[in-house]
Amino acid sequence: MIRRIGTAAALLAAASLGCGEPRGDAPRIVRTHYADGTLWSESSFLGGERHGPTRTYWRDGTLRSSDEYDHGVLHGPSTASFEDGTPMYRGAYHEGRRDGRWERWYESGARKSAGTYEDGVRRGEWFYAYADGSPFVEETLPSDGRPGVERWYREDGTMEREIVTDPDARVVETRMWHADGKPSVEMRQVDGRLEGECRAWAADGTLLPMLSGVFERGVRVADLPGAAVDDGE
Repeated sequence: MIRRIGTAAALLAAASLGCGEPRGDAPRIVRTHYADGTLWSESSFLGGERHGPTRTYWRDGTLRSSDEYDHGVLHGPSTASFEDGTPMYRGAYHEGRRDGRWERWYESGARKSAGTYEDGVRRGEWFYAYADGSPFVEETLPSDGRPGVERWYREDGTMEREIVTDPDARVVETRMWHADGKPSVEMRQVDGRLEGECRAWAADGTLLPMLSGVFERGVRVADLPGAAVDDGE
């Protein structure tokens, strides 16, 4: 009986000693600090790789950034904030690639950009803004047989250019405007080379014949119909 009690006590003692100790396959937390000892970061490692959460902090202890890892690869939510707590960006990764909705902000709180990734590739509609929140670029990327459209704006809200790309990204049509709204450029590119009728205008609205013409595979082959070139005589 005494032997049994002694054996049971030994097993209980061994179990209590092991309680709370990290297992061989348990994550290890690594922390770094500012020079004054304030926590700067804490990361979870498993087998020498980041695995689980990684966080960084501002000096006052507020969260600066947060990421999730899966055996050394970014996988999960990804966020960051300015020192006052204003969001800097919000998004997510899937197996190391950006995936889903991503948004960024200026420190003022105005939205800087927003759009969607699919397996690391930008898809659908994207928005970029100036610091005051007014639109800088509005973009719809080509997909599912639909053309892509980019619209670029000046800070005063006037449109600077519009670029339409066919679904195969081979044909690109560009229109540009001067600051007063008068046309500046109309051109068409196929596989990166000018093709067909292209036009350019001076700020006063007059056509610039030497910068305009009919193009084939990037080579100017003729004047525009009805456009006479001033040869200086």
